[in-house]
Amino acid sequence: MGKRPEEEYEVEIKTAEEVFTDREEPVSAFWKIYNQMEPGCYDIINYYGIGGIGKTSLLVTKLQREIRNKVDSKSDICAYYNFEKNQQKSDFLFILSRQIMLRNKGSKFPVFDYAFEKWMRETGKSQEEINSYIAGKENEIFSIEGLIDKAGAIASDVLPFMNITTTMAKGVIGFLEKSTHRNELASGENARIVHEINCLQGVEIETRLEKFFAHDAKKILREIKTPFVIMLDGYEALVNKLGQGDKARAEDNWLHEPKIGLVRKLPNVLWVVAGREKLHWEEDILPNEQTHLMGQISLEDAKLYFHKIGIFDEKMIAGLHKLTSGTPVYMDWCYKQYIQLQREKGYEIKLEDFGSNTTELAKRYLRDMKSEQQDVVYLLSCLPDIWNDEMVNWVAKKTNYQVSINAEYKRIKGLSLIEKIGDEYKIHETFRNVVLNFMEDEDRGDLSEAVWEYYIYYLDCEHTDEEKADMVKRYVQSFRRIGKYTKWNEEKLEKMLHGIYRYAWRIRNLDIVLETRDFVNDIMKDEKNKCCILAQYIVTEFYMRLQEYKKAKEIAENEYAICIKAYGEDNKLALSFLGRLAVIYEFTKDYEKGKEAIEKKYEGYKRMLGAAHKETLEVCQELIHLCNVTGNYERKKELVVEVCEMRDKMSEENSYNMSMIHYEAAKIYQDLGNYEKALEILFKVFKEQHNFFEGYHFLLNETRCRIKKIKGSVSDEVFQKIAKN
Repeated sequence: MGKRPEEEYEVEIKTAEEVFTDREEPVSAFWKIYNQMEPGCYDIINYYGIGGIGKTSLLVTKLQREIRNKVDSKSDICAYYNFEKNQQKSDFLFILSRQIMLRNKGSKFPVFDYAFEKWMRETGKSQEEINSYIAGKENEIFSIEGLIDKAGAIASDVLPFMNITTTMAKGVIGFLEKSTHRNELASGENARIVHEINCLQGVEIETRLEKFFAHDAKKILREIKTPFVIMLDGYEALVNKLGQGDKARAEDNWLHEPKIGLVRKLPNVLWVVAGREKLHWEEDILPNEQTHLMGQISLEDAKLYFHKIGIFDEKMIAGLHKLTSGTPVYMDWCYKQYIQLQREKGYEIKLEDFGSNTTELAKRYLRDMKSEQQDVVYLLSCLPDIWNDEMVNWVAKKTNYQVSINAEYKRIKGLSLIEKIGDEYKIHETFRNVVLNFMEDEDRGDLSEAVWEYYIYYLDCEHTDEEKADMVKRYVQSFRRIGKYTKWNEEKLEKMLHGIYRYAWRIRNLDIVLETRDFVNDIMKDEKNKCCILAQYIVTEFYMRLQEYKKAKEIAENEYAICIKAYGEDNKLALSFLGRLAVIYEFTKDYEKGKEAIEKKYEGYKRMLGAAHKETLEVCQELIHLCNVTGNYERKKELVVEVCEMRDKMSEENSYNMSMIHYEAAKIYQDLGNYEKALEILFKVFKEQHNFFEGYHFLLNETRCRIKKIKGSVSDEVFQKIAKN
């Protein structure tokens, strides 16, 4: 006798998040603005609402697909960026420039590329580090492309260059070739702006990057016949309130402020900004009617969803709608809970079985998971806010969660409580908090220790500075949540703080630094402890970046006094605070005080490290600069002679520092009228530094210019003789 086939089978129901991405109201609002835009103008639409309401799905799935299908354009007209993953202005501008180049074959960003590369070099980046940065951004850009392509929004066959190697070869991701640079930068308005860039130092260039980006982008965007859509997702991650009281401000001023804001400078762009909070931009660029709250799903819409999953009782549907606040991710939890209850109780299910609030709903959802699934969400809840597969597997191997990860991780990643951001993930905050409260202290401690070990391991590996900075930022952002379960000591805290300090040029969130300082103070409870002092030093650095010089000076002067009292004058922390004070005094135009502070630092470094040490020479350069500013010509000559006489004692690593000081020596000989000696030194500097840098670099450019100026002061015969030697 044959066997009957099983009649029951599992129907795969769309999640509520998928179903309600298609809500017409926010989509109609987008097309209304898009269709009314005039050539050469820009506009903005803002979607906001709680996590899990479907903002990312709206942008990535619905709107991008509709743009692709509705707009008749030979090139793609949409770019996407999620600030949850990376909040750096420089990274955003670089990635956006490359997305625009990918969308518009043959377009270039010569001025922006020149400024960006000069900024990186002047902040100490080697060619290897710059290449590594570009490679990292290439992966990130194509991760974004993959995210968009998966959603069906942009078909892969419309990308100008299909192969990544081909893309790199054609210069779409990397910087322009030097020969191309010269041609592009030497003409018209570009030449004027390049001159402006050459007059700026590294940090000054960084503050104007959006200006140089806009200069190039305007030329490209004016040629596009239809509005170009720039989607900014996860916007709440960018907006951090800095300072306190009236001094609080957001980190997005460069995007929207009058005169400097990027939004105001680009023609033919529709900005779509999505985040948890409503944008409070100026009324002249974002009228209130163009902000749209993505609130709860209506009861009528919710009925349709609950009917599809088999719930028809009107009273229960109304209760579930109230329980979930009409939020898709919570509605999905109800569906999972409903399936579990069916298995346990048949059809005698009551509203009370789901819980009295969303926290209770999440608890019940967690309790009904298999033990292996619970293990997975335990681990995920103890990770930084955004994580990837490598981090999960590394932490799992260090703890007793590897078996569960192997069995259930892929399934858990597919649930609606996990948000996918490119090739990384984020767990829903409400559920994560429930899980953490559900766990035993010992389990939280073991996982937190493993995450700490992964953090240190990652910083010791062959990752780019960009990637390491991102790891530091993510760990510290989650510090209050997972750090409190870690067994801290002075060594661990110092490692963490050095990580923040080393990559401070990429981490610009003052809130993170202030929270870390307070956390370190809570643990060590001693203002003289070197970890507490180092934390304050990092805070000083951040206030300086924000141009809050009064606050930075107050902290630096106080900590310098503490350092001297605790460790004496000749220690690196005290001397570092002296250096910060010198810069602060210079920015506030108190040059004499600045020179006095840097003199103290220079003498301290000579005593501590020796006059021929690389760091001592760097301080000497700072002192020479302040002598130039204050007009102290005699002291400058003394310093130059002092260093030049020690040339034979210098190591190779000092070559750049020595070249800078030799350049100053050439200027002195020029002032004294000894043009032959000045030219001999300048040609030597040029030869030395050309081995390190090609094309446009500050020292090379300045040396070229000075040689040209002096050339007419000697005969052609003498000039040719010096040049050959």
